[in-house]
Order: sequence, then C-alpha cells, then structure tokens
Amino acid sequence: MIAPGAPRLPVRAVVFDLDGTLTDSLAFSVSSIAEACREVTGRPVSELEVLSRLGPSESGVIRALVGVEAHDAADRRFGEIYRAEHRRRVSVFEGIPQLLLGLRNRGLPTAVVTGKGEATARWTLEATGLAAAVGRVWSGSIDGGFKRENLGRAIAQFGLAPRDVAYVGDQPSDMAIAREAGVRPVGAGWAPGADRASMALQGAEVVLRSPRELLRWVDGQARPRGPSPPTPTSPGVGGPGPRRSRLIRGAPMAKDGAMARTKARIAAVFFDLGGTLVDDRDFARWSDAAARLNLDAPVEGISRAFAEVEEIADRDPQMGVHDFWRETLSRAAGVPLPQRVAERFCATLREGPCAYPLFSDVRRCLDLLARQRRRLGIISNSESSDRVREILRNADLEGRFDPIVSSGTEGVRKPHPEIFHRALELAGIPARSAFYVGNLPETDARAASRAGLNSIWLNRNGTGFGEDPPEITSLLELPLAIRRLETSGPP
Repeated sequence: MIAPGAPRLPVRAVVFDLDGTLTDSLAFSVSSIAEACREVTGRPVSELEVLSRLGPSESGVIRALVGVEAHDAADRRFGEIYRAEHRRRVSVFEGIPQLLLGLRNRGLPTAVVTGKGEATARWTLEATGLAAAVGRVWSGSIDGGFKRENLGRAIAQFGLAPRDVAYVGDQPSDMAIAREAGVRPVGAGWAPGADRASMALQGAEVVLRSPRELLRWVDGQARPRGPSPPTPTSPGVGGPGPRRSRLIRGAPMAKDGAMARTKARIAAVFFDLGGTLVDDRDFARWSDAAARLNLDAPVEGISRAFAEVEEIADRDPQMGVHDFWRETLSRAAGVPLPQRVAERFCATLREGPCAYPLFSDVRRCLDLLARQRRRLGIISNSESSDRVREILRNADLEGRFDPIVSSGTEGVRKPHPEIFHRALELAGIPARSAFYVGNLPETDARAASRAGLNSIWLNRNGTGFGEDPPEITSLLELPLAIRRLETSGPP
C-alpha cells in the first residue's frame, strides 16, 4: 500500500535486513551477548543494555559492554553460545521462503544488508537454509554505522537508481537509514513485538504484517516497462492496482466520504473514551457484579458475550445501554434475562470506581498531537461529562481534553450526527478541520464521517489494511495519518 504523495514506481530489487526480518533471531542474538558478557565479567548485563548498544556488529556491542580488555574472551564465548544454541532457538519467519521464491519468479534480485558480523550472518543464513536464496550479503562492522554505505553498494551492484530499490527492515532505524540512502523504506512488522508505529513515524512507506503482504505490495506498484513478470498463482497475491499504506489510513477518502475533500488544517482531534483511550473491559468485575445478582456469568463467558454484543450494537443504533447489558448477560449466563436485571447490573457498576488503565499508546499519541498544536476533545457514549472527567482524572489525564461531550449529558448518542455537531460548536471549528478516532467502525468512524468530520477506525485487533472505513491499529499511527491528510489532500 503506497503512502499518499509517494511515487507509484516499480520495485526492481529488494534488500533485506536479517535479524527480525528474515529470521526470528534478534532475541537470541541479544540474549547470547548478555550471557557471554555476564559469564566473562561476572557482573549482571541485561538484555536491555544490549539492545541500547545495537548498531555495531555483535562484536562491537560486546566491546562497548565489557571494554577492550575483556572483549576477546567475551566475543569467543558469544560465538560458542551462538553456534551451540542456534539451530534450537532460531527459525525462519513463516512465509519467508515463499517470499524469496516469489520475488525470484518476478525477476527481482535480492540482497541482505545487516548489522550482524560476517561470521554470525553467514552462520544464520546457512543454518536456516537461506544462504542460496538471498543473494549477496553485506554485513556489519565492529565500529558500526555502515548500513547506509552497504545499501549504496547493493544499489550499485544492481545497477539501479535508489528509488527502484526497497529496503525491508524491522527497526525504526532501518527506516531512517533507507530514507537517507534514497531507497524505499518498508517495515517488516511480522516479528513478535515489532514496533510498527515507530517504523511509520520514521518514514516507512508501508509497514506489513506478513511476508506475503510484501509480495502483494510489490505486485501493487506500477510495473516496469518490458515483459511482465509471471502472474502469481497464490490466492490473494497481486491485485488490480496500487494500494495505500496501512499506517496512513487517514489520508485517503473512505467510500462514504470519511476523509477530507480539501487540504484543511486539522485544528482539533476528538477521541472516543472506552476502548480507545481507556481499557474499560473489566470482565472480572462484571462477573462479580453478575454473581451478586445470582447470575452465573464466568469471566470467559462474559468476555465472549461482550465482544459479540458490542459488534451487534455497533450496527444497531437503537440498542440502548440496558438492552446491551441484558443481551450480554443473557448470553454469558446462557438464559434469557428480563430488562430489570440489566438495570440492576448497571446500577451496581455505577457504584464502583471510575479507574481504568490507559492503553499503552495513549500518552505518546497525545504528546505527539500536542507538539503538532492540535486541540484535543472527547465525544463519548457515557453516563455524563462528570463521569468522563472522573475517569480522566484517575488516569492522570485531567485538563488535556476540551471540550468533553458525553451522550448522558447531551441527551443524544453516537451514531447520531447531532452529538458530533455539538462538539464542533463547542470547539468553534468547522467539521473539515476536525478529526475523530474511535474503536467501533460504525458508531465511531462511519458516524463521524457522516457528520462531516475526518475520521478513522482504531482497530487494535485488525490487520491495518481496512479502507472502508479507513483503519489504524495503534494510536501511535494517528499523528502521521493526520499529517499526511493535511499534506496530501484528497486522492
């Protein structure tokens, strides 16, 4: 998926990072370095310390951690651990062999540019069976800092312009290095714990969740002149044309007009509350509250029922709070329940505390938006504005949002456009200067769009490829989405 404003050019060659991109070896490398340093020096060396030193080859990281005198002994011990444990602890990411074969069938040369030392890079590629499939390998240096130069060497070997080459890596620094080298930065977001949002913030043209998606992205770019490469036969690979970057979903227009039609500056960003800023899914508490009403609604049952009914309610604007909980409790308990039970259940919940954990991406997102000088507000289907403020106060977010618009106070609920219009009136801005994000596709994203606001769906469990409505998977993607919308305008 191509970022708005990015050139639609053919990809003529692909260069890969190694650890965390082709092989699931980053964690093993880090733990092996830490173990070798601890054994040689007798002092604790954490994996976090190792991670903070990444950049040089493993030998360079070891030298930085233990000093010159202990370096040789620690480096030898690292090599012993690495070779002894490698076959047991390192694997190729699922889909990588098929990806490399697919690129070869399309006539695209490949190479590897890695910060790993020459010996460990060769060992990893040979032990995993990738050595013959990846092309030439440029490894790192004990002094570090050679990735950009090695990318230049790879480009020169291909005989291509930098813009014809994609560099696929799993670290935000890989994206920055690719941009500096003039090649197309592609985020490998398929490793567990991959920081996809930071890769996007460092300028990734696209961040992908599986190797197969890289083939789809390559197939979606403009074709070079000359004979067409072989047509892929795997279902889902390829497509009728270019797609957009999954991390800048705010820039294109959704089919119902979700994105702005002019290059207006986004003056205010409005958030949903529960499921967007705070995780209010307190299944254990809900199960206990049901038990006090003599209902057998175990945590697993109420969790499953809540997800099912939330999806139904998102498509049914007539479903009120009591209707929602009656259906949820009925499903969790396995018996139909009368409305009065749901009313008593809701009353029990109101008696409890208003303390919910923030999602881990919230504070950083808010800080980034504040740096962009955006006003922040809340539009929430909730009991009252006072209740919202109490939740924000307990989450240490007091004073960061104005206006706060609650359905309980206003007497109108999302998805009705009126609640969005009231927020705009309080903020004193037109709809085209506002952006709204929430965790429900209909009640939040499409409803805000129909009210005239720019909008995006925060789908934390999604793939990031949804376009109707536009979708992100983390709030850390939001500042970039808004910025791209302002600079690129409508497609």
